[in-house]
Amino acid sequence: MIAVFVFTTTIKGQNGNHNWQGFGSVTKGMAYNDYLNTVFHDTIDDLLYMGGLFTNVNNHFTPCIAAWNGTQWNPLDSGTYDNVWAITRYQNKIYVGGQFRSVDYDNIPANGIATWDGSQWDSLPISFKNNGNVLGFKEYNNELYVFGSFDTIGNIAMNSLAKWNGSQWSDVYNLPNFASGNSIQGINEIEFYNGNLYIGGNFYNPTNNIRDIAMYDGTNWVSVGPAPGMYGGLNYIHDMEIYKGDLYVAGSIYKSAGNVGNFIQRWDGSQWHEVGGSLWGTQARCLLAHKDYLYVGGEFGWAGEDSIPAYSLARWDGSQWCAYDSYINASVIDLAIYKDTLIVAGGFSTIAGDTIHKIAKYTNGNWVDSCGALVGINNPLPNTQNSILIYPNPANASVTIVTADDITEVKFYNALGQVVLSNTSMNNSKKVILNVQAYPMGMYTIQVKTRENQLLHQKLIIQ
Repeated sequence: MIAVFVFTTTIKGQNGNHNWQGFGSVTKGMAYNDYLNTVFHDTIDDLLYMGGLFTNVNNHFTPCIAAWNGTQWNPLDSGTYDNVWAITRYQNKIYVGGQFRSVDYDNIPANGIATWDGSQWDSLPISFKNNGNVLGFKEYNNELYVFGSFDTIGNIAMNSLAKWNGSQWSDVYNLPNFASGNSIQGINEIEFYNGNLYIGGNFYNPTNNIRDIAMYDGTNWVSVGPAPGMYGGLNYIHDMEIYKGDLYVAGSIYKSAGNVGNFIQRWDGSQWHEVGGSLWGTQARCLLAHKDYLYVGGEFGWAGEDSIPAYSLARWDGSQWCAYDSYINASVIDLAIYKDTLIVAGGFSTIAGDTIHKIAKYTNGNWVDSCGALVGINNPLPNTQNSILIYPNPANASVTIVTADDITEVKFYNALGQVVLSNTSMNNSKKVILNVQAYPMGMYTIQVKTRENQLLHQKLIIQ
Protein backbone atom coordinates (compact mmCIF):
# COMPACT_ATOMS: atom_id res chain seq x y z
CA MET A 1 0.00 0.00 0.00
CA ILE A 2 1.20 3.51 -0.79
CA ALA A 3 -0.16 6.19 1.50
CA VAL A 4 -0.40 9.80 0.36
CA PHE A 5 -0.45 12.52 3.01
CA VAL A 6 -2.10 15.68 1.72
CA PHE A 7 -1.40 19.07 3.31
CA THR A 8 -2.78 22.43 2.28
CA THR A 9 0.53 24.24 1.98
CA THR A 10 3.66 23.47 0.01
CA ILE A 11 6.77 24.14 2.08
CA LYS A 12 9.86 25.16 0.12
CA GLY A 13 13.48 25.26 1.09
CA GLN A 14 15.66 28.22 1.87
CA ASN A 15 15.05 31.28 -0.31
CA GLY A 16 11.97 29.53 -1.71
CA ASN A 17 14.02 27.03 -3.75
CA HIS A 18 13.40 23.30 -3.80
CA ASN A 19 16.30 21.21 -2.56
CA TRP A 20 15.72 18.02 -4.57
CA GLN A 21 16.88 17.06 -8.05
CA GLY A 22 16.04 14.14 -10.29
CA PHE A 23 18.68 12.04 -12.02
CA GLY A 24 19.16 12.61 -15.74
CA SER A 25 15.47 12.96 -16.62
CA VAL A 26 14.57 9.59 -15.16
CA THR A 27 10.94 10.73 -15.38
CA LYS A 28 10.93 10.03 -19.12
CA GLY A 29 9.57 6.61 -19.89
CA MET A 30 8.82 5.53 -16.33
CA ALA A 31 5.18 4.58 -15.85
CA TYR A 32 2.98 5.78 -13.01
CA ASN A 33 2.95 2.37 -11.31
CA ASP A 34 6.69 1.73 -11.67
CA TYR A 35 8.75 1.81 -8.50
CA LEU A 36 12.28 1.33 -7.19
CA ASN A 37 13.09 -1.14 -4.42
CA THR A 38 16.81 -0.61 -4.01
CA VAL A 39 19.73 1.74 -4.68
CA PHE A 40 23.35 0.70 -4.21
CA HIS A 41 26.57 2.69 -4.55
CA ASP A 42 29.39 0.48 -5.81
CA THR A 43 32.44 2.31 -4.50
CA ILE A 44 34.83 0.14 -6.56
CA ASP A 45 33.56 1.30 -9.95
CA ASP A 46 31.88 4.42 -8.53
CA LEU A 47 28.52 3.51 -10.05
CA LEU A 48 25.08 4.01 -8.56
CA TYR A 49 22.76 1.10 -9.28
CA MET A 50 18.98 1.19 -9.01
CA GLY A 51 16.63 -1.79 -9.18
CA GLY A 52 12.90 -2.29 -9.06
CA LEU A 53 9.98 -2.83 -11.38
CA PHE A 54 10.29 -0.65 -14.51
CA THR A 55 10.97 -1.02 -18.21
CA ASN A 56 12.30 2.34 -19.40
CA VAL A 57 14.65 5.08 -18.25
CA ASN A 58 15.00 8.26 -20.31
CA ASN A 59 12.83 6.62 -22.97
CA HIS A 60 15.37 3.80 -23.37
CA PHE A 61 14.52 0.16 -22.75
CA THR A 62 16.14 -0.58 -19.39
CA PRO A 63 14.24 -3.41 -17.70
CA CYS A 64 14.35 -3.41 -13.91
CA ILE A 65 17.99 -2.41 -13.34
CA ALA A 66 20.29 0.43 -14.43
CA ALA A 67 23.63 2.02 -13.48
CA TRP A 68 24.39 5.75 -13.17
CA ASN A 69 27.96 6.77 -14.11
CA GLY A 70 27.66 10.38 -12.98
CA THR A 71 26.30 11.56 -16.31
CA GLN A 72 23.69 9.11 -17.54
CA TRP A 73 21.80 5.90 -16.78
CA ASN A 74 22.96 2.80 -18.64
CA PRO A 75 21.22 -0.58 -18.96
CA LEU A 76 22.84 -3.83 -17.85
CA ASP A 77 22.48 -5.57 -21.18
CA SER A 78 18.82 -6.64 -21.34
CA GLY A 79 18.22 -6.55 -17.59
CA THR A 80 16.11 -8.98 -15.60
CA TYR A 81 12.54 -8.54 -16.92
CA ASP A 82 11.11 -8.81 -13.39
CA ASN A 83 11.37 -7.23 -9.96
CA VAL A 84 14.86 -6.47 -8.56
CA TRP A 85 14.99 -6.23 -4.78
CA ALA A 86 18.69 -6.23 -3.90
CA ILE A 87 22.06 -5.27 -5.39
CA THR A 88 25.54 -5.63 -3.88
CA ARG A 89 29.18 -6.32 -4.77
CA TYR A 90 30.85 -9.56 -3.73
CA GLN A 91 34.16 -11.01 -4.98
CA ASN A 92 34.51 -8.62 -7.94
CA LYS A 93 31.00 -9.14 -9.25
CA ILE A 94 27.70 -7.35 -8.83
CA TYR A 95 25.10 -9.68 -7.32
CA VAL A 96 21.45 -9.01 -8.13
CA GLY A 97 18.51 -10.53 -6.28
CA GLY A 98 14.79 -10.42 -6.91
CA GLN A 99 11.89 -12.45 -8.22
CA PHE A 100 13.08 -12.85 -11.81
CA ARG A 101 13.58 -16.29 -13.37
CA SER A 102 16.05 -15.43 -16.13
CA VAL A 103 18.38 -12.70 -17.43
CA ASP A 104 19.86 -11.66 -20.78
CA TYR A 105 16.75 -11.92 -22.96
CA ASP A 106 15.77 -15.16 -21.20
CA ASN A 107 18.98 -16.85 -22.40
CA ILE A 108 20.31 -17.47 -18.88
CA PRO A 109 18.09 -19.18 -16.27
CA ALA A 110 18.52 -17.33 -12.99
CA ASN A 111 16.06 -18.23 -10.28
CA GLY A 112 16.00 -15.08 -8.18
CA ILE A 113 19.76 -14.44 -8.18
CA ALA A 114 22.33 -13.56 -10.87
CA THR A 115 25.71 -11.89 -11.27
CA TRP A 116 26.99 -9.08 -13.51
CA ASP A 117 30.72 -8.68 -14.24
CA GLY A 118 30.46 -5.30 -15.96
CA SER A 119 29.76 -6.67 -19.42
CA GLN A 120 27.67 -9.83 -19.15
CA TRP A 121 25.25 -11.76 -16.96
CA ASP A 122 25.80 -15.15 -15.37
CA SER A 123 23.91 -17.45 -13.01
CA LEU A 124 25.14 -19.34 -9.97
CA PRO A 125 25.94 -23.05 -10.48
CA ILE A 126 23.34 -24.14 -7.91
CA SER A 127 20.19 -22.16 -7.22
CA PHE A 128 16.82 -22.53 -5.56
CA LYS A 129 15.12 -25.87 -6.03
CA ASN A 130 11.73 -24.16 -6.18
CA ASN A 131 10.98 -20.60 -7.21
CA GLY A 132 12.61 -18.31 -4.71
CA ASN A 133 12.75 -14.57 -4.14
CA VAL A 134 15.90 -12.83 -2.90
CA LEU A 135 15.20 -9.69 -0.89
CA GLY A 136 18.68 -8.80 0.35
CA PHE A 137 22.40 -9.47 0.72
CA LYS A 138 24.83 -8.95 3.58
CA GLU A 139 28.57 -9.70 3.44
CA TYR A 140 30.07 -10.86 6.74
CA ASN A 141 33.44 -12.56 7.37
CA ASN A 142 34.02 -12.84 3.61
CA GLU A 143 30.79 -14.77 3.07
CA LEU A 144 27.68 -13.51 1.34
CA TYR A 145 24.47 -13.97 3.31
CA VAL A 146 21.43 -14.22 1.05
CA PHE A 147 17.92 -13.83 2.44
CA GLY A 148 14.36 -13.50 1.23
CA SER A 149 11.67 -16.13 0.70
CA PHE A 150 12.89 -19.58 -0.40
CA ASP A 151 12.95 -23.07 1.03
CA THR A 152 15.68 -25.17 -0.61
CA ILE A 153 18.96 -24.60 -2.46
CA GLY A 154 20.04 -27.75 -4.24
CA ASN A 155 18.97 -30.38 -1.74
CA ILE A 156 19.69 -28.34 1.39
CA ALA A 157 16.81 -26.83 3.40
CA MET A 158 17.62 -23.15 3.91
CA ASN A 159 14.37 -21.58 5.17
CA SER A 160 14.95 -18.18 3.54
CA LEU A 161 18.54 -17.64 4.74
CA ALA A 162 21.76 -19.06 3.24
CA LYS A 163 25.49 -18.40 2.93
CA TRP A 164 27.52 -18.34 -0.30
CA ASN A 165 31.34 -18.35 -0.26
CA GLY A 166 31.81 -17.98 -4.02
CA SER A 167 31.71 -21.69 -4.81
CA GLN A 168 29.20 -23.40 -2.54
CA TRP A 169 26.11 -22.85 -0.39
CA SER A 170 25.63 -23.64 3.29
CA ASP A 171 22.83 -23.16 5.79
CA VAL A 172 22.96 -20.63 8.63
CA TYR A 173 22.81 -22.08 12.14
CA ASN A 174 20.12 -24.57 11.11
CA LEU A 175 17.51 -21.81 10.95
CA PRO A 176 14.00 -23.29 11.36
CA ASN A 177 10.95 -22.15 9.46
CA PHE A 178 9.08 -19.82 11.82
CA ALA A 179 6.13 -19.48 9.45
CA SER A 180 2.92 -21.33 10.21
CA GLY A 181 1.67 -24.32 8.24
CA ASN A 182 3.21 -24.89 4.83
CA SER A 183 4.05 -21.24 4.17
CA ILE A 184 7.62 -19.97 3.81
CA GLN A 185 8.86 -17.27 6.13
CA GLY A 186 9.92 -13.96 4.64
CA ILE A 187 13.21 -12.44 5.83
CA ASN A 188 13.56 -8.79 4.83
CA GLU A 189 16.80 -7.94 6.62
CA ILE A 190 19.57 -9.39 8.76
CA GLU A 191 22.09 -7.66 10.99
CA PHE A 192 25.06 -8.69 13.11
CA TYR A 193 24.82 -6.88 16.45
CA ASN A 194 26.98 -7.45 19.54
CA GLY A 195 28.29 -10.68 18.01
CA ASN A 196 24.83 -12.16 17.40
CA LEU A 197 22.87 -12.62 14.19
CA TYR A 198 19.43 -11.00 14.03
CA ILE A 199 16.79 -11.68 11.36
CA GLY A 200 13.73 -9.54 10.73
CA GLY A 201 10.74 -9.97 8.45
CA ASN A 202 7.27 -11.43 8.41
CA PHE A 203 6.89 -14.74 10.26
CA TYR A 204 5.18 -16.26 13.27
CA ASN A 205 4.67 -19.75 14.59
CA PRO A 206 2.78 -20.18 17.86
CA THR A 207 4.76 -23.36 18.62
CA ASN A 208 8.03 -21.48 19.16
CA ASN A 209 6.34 -18.13 19.91
CA ILE A 210 8.69 -16.02 17.81
CA ARG A 211 7.26 -13.24 15.67
CA ASP A 212 8.94 -11.08 12.99
CA ILE A 213 12.36 -10.89 14.68
CA ALA A 214 14.73 -13.53 16.04
CA MET A 215 18.31 -13.78 17.28
CA TYR A 216 20.82 -16.60 17.24
CA ASP A 217 22.46 -16.54 20.68
CA GLY A 218 25.25 -18.98 19.85
CA THR A 219 23.17 -22.05 20.63
CA ASN A 220 19.52 -21.45 19.73
CA TRP A 221 17.24 -19.12 17.82
CA VAL A 222 15.39 -17.03 20.42
CA SER A 223 12.98 -14.10 20.57
CA VAL A 224 14.34 -10.57 20.90
CA GLY A 225 13.03 -9.31 24.22
CA PRO A 226 9.93 -10.85 25.80
CA ALA A 227 8.36 -13.45 23.51
CA PRO A 228 7.23 -13.26 20.81
CA GLY A 229 9.48 -10.22 20.10
CA MET A 230 7.04 -8.16 18.03
CA TYR A 231 3.34 -7.90 18.83
CA GLY A 232 0.36 -7.80 16.49
CA GLY A 233 -0.73 -10.01 13.62
CA LEU A 234 -0.28 -7.25 11.01
CA ASN A 235 3.26 -6.31 12.06
CA TYR A 236 6.43 -7.00 10.11
CA ILE A 237 9.97 -5.66 9.95
CA HIS A 238 11.33 -4.08 6.77
CA ASP A 239 14.80 -2.98 7.78
CA MET A 240 17.41 -3.00 10.57
CA GLU A 241 20.40 -0.73 11.14
CA ILE A 242 23.02 -0.24 13.86
CA TYR A 243 23.25 3.39 14.99
CA LYS A 244 25.17 4.79 17.98
CA GLY A 245 25.52 1.36 19.56
CA ASP A 246 21.87 0.31 19.32
CA LEU A 247 19.97 -1.87 16.85
CA TYR A 248 17.12 0.04 15.17
CA VAL A 249 14.26 -1.77 13.45
CA ALA A 250 11.69 -0.26 11.09
CA GLY A 251 8.50 -1.59 9.58
CA SER A 252 4.80 -1.98 10.24
CA ILE A 253 5.14 -1.83 14.02
CA TYR A 254 2.30 -0.47 16.13
CA LYS A 255 2.14 0.71 19.73
CA SER A 256 -1.54 -0.18 19.76
CA ALA A 257 -0.55 -3.84 19.31
CA GLY A 258 1.71 -3.74 22.39
CA ASN A 259 5.04 -2.63 20.92
CA VAL A 260 7.01 0.23 22.44
CA GLY A 261 7.00 2.34 19.27
CA ASN A 262 5.20 3.15 16.05
CA PHE A 263 7.05 2.06 12.88
CA ILE A 264 10.47 2.30 14.54
CA GLN A 265 12.07 1.19 17.80
CA ARG A 266 15.55 0.46 19.11
CA TRP A 267 17.12 -2.48 20.93
CA ASP A 268 20.04 -1.88 23.31
CA GLY A 269 20.92 -5.55 23.76
CA SER A 270 18.56 -6.13 26.66
CA GLN A 271 15.35 -4.17 26.08
CA TRP A 272 13.29 -2.23 23.54
CA HIS A 273 12.94 1.59 23.54
CA GLU A 274 10.73 4.05 21.72
CA VAL A 275 12.54 6.42 19.35
CA GLY A 276 11.72 10.01 20.24
CA GLY A 277 7.94 9.73 20.11
CA SER A 278 7.96 7.47 17.04
CA LEU A 279 6.56 8.08 13.55
CA TRP A 280 2.94 8.42 12.47
CA GLY A 281 1.28 7.33 9.26
CA THR A 282 1.43 3.87 7.66
CA GLN A 283 4.92 2.33 8.01
CA ALA A 284 8.70 2.86 7.90
CA ARG A 285 10.44 1.09 5.03
CA CYS A 286 14.17 1.83 5.21
CA LEU A 287 16.98 2.94 7.52
CA LEU A 288 20.40 4.40 6.71
CA ALA A 289 23.06 5.38 9.24
CA HIS A 290 25.54 7.90 7.85
CA LYS A 291 27.99 9.96 9.88
CA ASP A 292 26.02 11.46 12.80
CA TYR A 293 22.50 10.73 11.57
CA LEU A 294 19.97 7.97 11.06
CA TYR A 295 17.79 8.54 7.99
CA VAL A 296 14.35 6.93 7.85
CA GLY A 297 12.12 6.54 4.80
CA GLY A 298 8.67 5.07 4.36
CA GLU A 299 5.03 6.05 4.25
CA PHE A 300 4.41 8.45 7.12
CA GLY A 301 3.40 12.04 7.67
CA TRP A 302 4.74 13.07 11.10
CA ALA A 303 7.72 12.43 13.36
CA GLY A 304 8.38 12.84 17.07
CA GLU A 305 6.46 13.75 20.18
CA ASP A 306 5.42 17.12 18.75
CA SER A 307 4.43 15.67 15.35
CA ILE A 308 6.54 17.73 12.98
CA PRO A 309 5.39 17.17 9.38
CA ALA A 310 7.76 14.64 7.78
CA TYR A 311 6.64 13.60 4.34
CA SER A 312 7.95 10.01 3.97
CA LEU A 313 11.46 11.05 5.10
CA ALA A 314 12.89 12.02 8.49
CA ARG A 315 16.26 12.27 10.24
CA TRP A 316 17.13 11.20 13.79
CA ASP A 317 20.28 12.30 15.63
CA GLY A 318 19.86 10.26 18.81
CA SER A 319 17.81 12.87 20.65
CA GLN A 320 15.75 14.80 18.10
CA TRP A 321 13.71 14.23 14.93
CA CYS A 322 14.18 16.59 12.01
CA ALA A 323 12.27 16.84 8.73
CA TYR A 324 13.00 18.01 5.22
CA ASP A 325 11.35 20.89 3.43
CA SER A 326 9.48 19.06 0.72
CA TYR A 327 6.33 17.00 0.35
CA ILE A 328 7.16 13.58 -1.14
CA ASN A 329 3.89 12.30 -2.54
CA ALA A 330 4.41 8.54 -1.99
CA SER A 331 6.64 5.97 -0.38
CA VAL A 332 10.43 6.17 0.09
CA ILE A 333 11.53 2.53 -0.15
CA ASP A 334 15.34 2.78 -0.05
CA LEU A 335 18.12 5.23 0.79
CA ALA A 336 21.78 5.53 -0.19
CA ILE A 337 24.71 7.92 -0.02
CA TYR A 338 26.36 8.70 -3.36
CA LYS A 339 29.28 11.15 -3.47
CA ASP A 340 28.33 12.27 0.06
CA THR A 341 24.79 13.11 -1.12
CA LEU A 342 21.55 11.60 0.19
CA ILE A 343 19.66 9.56 -2.42
CA VAL A 344 16.00 8.56 -1.98
CA ALA A 345 14.19 6.00 -4.12
CA GLY A 346 10.70 4.55 -4.12
CA GLY A 347 7.27 4.98 -5.61
CA PHE A 348 6.92 8.77 -5.63
CA SER A 349 6.27 10.91 -8.68
CA THR A 350 6.56 14.44 -7.26
CA ILE A 351 8.64 16.20 -4.62
CA ALA A 352 7.57 19.70 -3.56
CA GLY A 353 5.31 19.85 -6.58
CA ASP A 354 8.11 19.10 -9.04
CA THR A 355 7.84 16.03 -11.26
CA ILE A 356 10.59 13.72 -9.99
CA HIS A 357 9.90 10.06 -10.62
CA LYS A 358 11.18 7.36 -8.29
CA ILE A 359 14.72 8.62 -7.49
CA ALA A 360 16.13 11.95 -6.31
CA LYS A 361 19.14 13.50 -4.62
CA TYR A 362 19.12 16.09 -1.85
CA THR A 363 21.20 19.11 -2.81
CA ASN A 364 21.29 21.14 0.39
CA GLY A 365 23.72 19.17 2.54
CA ASN A 366 22.72 18.78 6.20
CA TRP A 367 20.10 21.54 6.16
CA VAL A 368 16.65 20.50 7.39
CA ASP A 369 13.43 22.50 7.46
CA SER A 370 12.23 21.83 11.00
CA CYS A 371 13.15 19.85 14.10
CA GLY A 372 11.10 18.59 17.00
CA ALA A 373 11.63 18.71 20.73
CA LEU A 374 14.76 17.25 22.28
CA VAL A 375 13.89 13.92 23.86
CA GLY A 376 14.32 13.81 27.62
CA ILE A 377 14.21 17.60 28.08
CA ASN A 378 11.17 18.62 30.09
CA ASN A 379 9.71 22.02 29.17
CA PRO A 380 6.53 22.33 31.26
CA LEU A 381 5.99 25.88 30.04
CA PRO A 382 6.51 27.30 26.54
CA ASN A 383 9.47 29.46 27.48
CA THR A 384 11.05 29.58 24.01
CA GLN A 385 9.59 30.63 20.69
CA ASN A 386 9.80 27.04 19.45
CA SER A 387 7.73 25.69 22.35
CA ILE A 388 4.08 24.72 22.41
CA LEU A 389 1.96 23.44 25.31
CA ILE A 390 -1.31 21.57 24.71
CA TYR A 391 -3.47 20.28 27.56
CA PRO A 392 -5.28 18.17 28.50
CA ASN A 393 -3.90 15.51 26.20
CA PRO A 394 -5.78 13.22 25.64
CA ALA A 395 -8.81 15.52 25.50
CA ASN A 396 -12.55 14.92 25.14
CA ALA A 397 -14.23 18.31 25.63
CA SER A 398 -11.85 21.22 25.15
CA VAL A 399 -8.15 21.74 24.63
CA THR A 400 -5.91 24.65 25.64
CA ILE A 401 -2.99 25.73 23.43
CA VAL A 402 -0.25 27.95 24.87
CA THR A 403 2.78 29.38 23.05
CA ALA A 404 5.48 31.94 23.79
CA ASP A 405 4.45 34.08 20.79
CA ASP A 406 1.05 35.39 19.70
CA ILE A 407 -1.06 32.79 17.87
CA THR A 408 -2.49 33.82 14.50
CA GLU A 409 -3.83 30.51 13.17
CA VAL A 410 -4.61 26.99 14.38
CA LYS A 411 -5.19 23.96 12.13
CA PHE A 412 -6.17 20.40 12.99
CA TYR A 413 -5.04 17.55 10.69
CA ASN A 414 -6.57 14.10 10.98
CA ALA A 415 -4.68 10.83 10.48
CA LEU A 416 -5.14 11.09 6.70
CA GLY A 417 -3.50 14.52 6.59
CA GLN A 418 -6.82 16.29 5.93
CA VAL A 419 -7.52 19.69 7.48
CA VAL A 420 -10.56 19.30 9.74
CA LEU A 421 -10.24 22.71 11.45
CA SER A 422 -8.76 26.01 10.34
CA ASN A 423 -9.23 28.93 12.72
CA THR A 424 -7.71 32.37 12.24
CA SER A 425 -9.85 34.16 14.87
CA MET A 426 -7.15 34.11 17.49
CA ASN A 427 -6.98 37.82 18.42
CA ASN A 428 -3.18 37.52 18.63
CA SER A 429 -3.37 35.77 21.99
CA LYS A 430 -0.70 33.45 23.41
CA LYS A 431 -3.43 31.18 24.81
CA VAL A 432 -6.32 29.62 22.90
CA ILE A 433 -9.11 27.31 24.13
CA LEU A 434 -10.90 25.21 21.51
CA ASN A 435 -13.90 22.90 21.77
CA VAL A 436 -13.13 19.41 20.40
CA GLN A 437 -16.33 17.56 21.25
CA ALA A 438 -17.45 17.44 17.62
CA TYR A 439 -14.37 15.57 16.40
CA PRO A 440 -14.17 11.75 16.16
CA MET A 441 -11.86 9.90 18.50
CA GLY A 442 -8.34 9.46 17.17
CA MET A 443 -4.91 11.01 16.66
CA TYR A 444 -4.67 14.59 15.34
CA THR A 445 -1.79 16.91 14.54
CA ILE A 446 -2.17 20.48 15.73
CA GLN A 447 -0.41 23.13 13.65
CA VAL A 448 -0.05 26.56 15.23
CA LYS A 449 1.12 29.60 13.27
CA THR A 450 2.56 32.47 15.31
CA ARG A 451 2.89 36.19 14.69
CA GLU A 452 6.52 35.55 13.68
CA ASN A 453 5.27 33.10 11.00
CA GLN A 454 6.64 30.08 12.85
CA LEU A 455 4.81 26.77 12.43
CA LEU A 456 4.63 24.71 15.63
CA HIS A 457 3.28 21.16 15.75
CA GLN A 458 2.06 18.79 18.44
CA LYS A 459 0.08 15.56 18.52
CA LEU A 460 -3.34 15.51 20.20
CA ILE A 461 -5.42 12.50 21.09
CA ILE A 462 -9.20 12.99 21.21
CA GLN A 463 -11.05 10.29 23.13
